[in-house]
Amino acid sequence: RELPRSQVHLVFAGGLLETPDHPERCAFWRLAESLGAQCHRKWDATFITHVVAGEKRSGSVERAVKEGVHAVSKEWLLHAAQRWCKQREELYPAPGVLPDPSRLPPVPSLPSVEQRIKAALMAVKLIPVVGQNGEQRDFRLRVATRYFVGPALWPRVNALFDRFQALESNPNETSNEERDRVLKELTRLVGDDALGRIVSATEPPTT
Repeated sequence: RELPRSQVHLVFAGGLLETPDHPERCAFWRLAESLGAQCHRKWDATFITHVVAGEKRSGSVERAVKEGVHAVSKEWLLHAAQRWCKQREELYPAPGVLPDPSRLPPVPSLPSVEQRIKAALMAVKLIPVVGQNGEQRDFRLRVATRYFVGPALWPRVNALFDRFQALESNPNETSNEERDRVLKELTRLVGDDALGRIVSATEPPTT
């Protein structure tokens, strides 16, 4: 039940440390140390491997994204404690961060649509649902669609997702029409039935 001490060097961001002047008293700091990680007060690009973030986007998270350091949510740490092992970082993006899909595990070649749908839904279930984060929902959908398009088409599908998110973030008079065009092309590339089923599966549960 540990995070390898020589491999995991953490800083915390986004309001996780209740008493920044005495971080060793904070629950997340103590939890990380109990799992074997080394916690640090300040960012140092020479050895920091992870930024563990709370609900707020922070400068440390921005820097981690730019420099290729893992930026993970607090659930990454909590689930490591619950499951007695280090969790895969790409499944726990920090709020507002979407990992590079190219870092995800390769997708097996499956002969039938039903097998691909089953494998996609199993992959989605491995990704924690944290609140009602729209970007996280879209990331879960991206993971699932990888089972229905080959490597040659994946860059185009990924670009369509990026365009759709941009339209959602900055709506204008023409965005609805363009969004419909993006969805139509995604449907064509992934398949109508498959896309409908994985969209339903990736919706966060209602409370």
